[in-house]
Amino acid sequence: MTSKKTQQDDRNLVENSESGEKTIEGVLMNIWDAHHFKIIAGIVLLFVVVTVYNVGKSVEIRTLAQLQKDYTEALGDAEKELAFADDNANQSLAGVIYFDKGTEAFEAQEWSSAIEFFGKASGALKGTIMEGRALVALAVAQIENGDDSNGKNSLETLVADPTIFKTFRGEAYLKLLVLAIQANDTSAVDAYFEKLNEIEGVDQILARAHVIRSQFEKSAED
Repeated sequence: MTSKKTQQDDRNLVENSESGEKTIEGVLMNIWDAHHFKIIAGIVLLFVVVTVYNVGKSVEIRTLAQLQKDYTEALGDAEKELAFADDNANQSLAGVIYFDKGTEAFEAQEWSSAIEFFGKASGALKGTIMEGRALVALAVAQIENGDDSNGKNSLETLVADPTIFKTFRGEAYLKLLVLAIQANDTSAVDAYFEKLNEIEGVDQILARAHVIRSQFEKSAED
């Protein structure tokens, strides 16, 4: 995925790629590419299970079966998929579709559409493990759309919510750290790094944050 932002100064903390070093944005994009937008088929399978659990508590089994049938029949037809999602906007399966559409818009750099779909996805997926993924994606789309303020606010709200899965809170802290670097705010960089360090089980994200912060500190010394 190629970002439209090509900032100078802090965003171009770069080293020769032949030496094996990477720019801060390059490292961040590697993280984003490695973790975001998991194979949709796998996500669909997960949410069929989640939906059986959540929806099954409040509707009759035959209604749930019809919901799954409608969902399956809609797959592969963009108009039918969106129609299904809009008709069942409070269901996890609708969130899967909205998330997929947000992914497509993001990859096409259609930021406004990505923001709309990720926003709908986060609502439909509320209370599920993938709510955090949708919220991170929403914040990044806002930032890519040039709205750093709302993007940062979205990330701050996300990391403050203990119900969000820790991996996604870790990703949010990493993105906040990068925003702080771009603002040349050393104290914020250190604060976000320490907050990230307090989350257990996000060692890979923490290691990348360490690389990013080290590059920032090195550039500041030059």
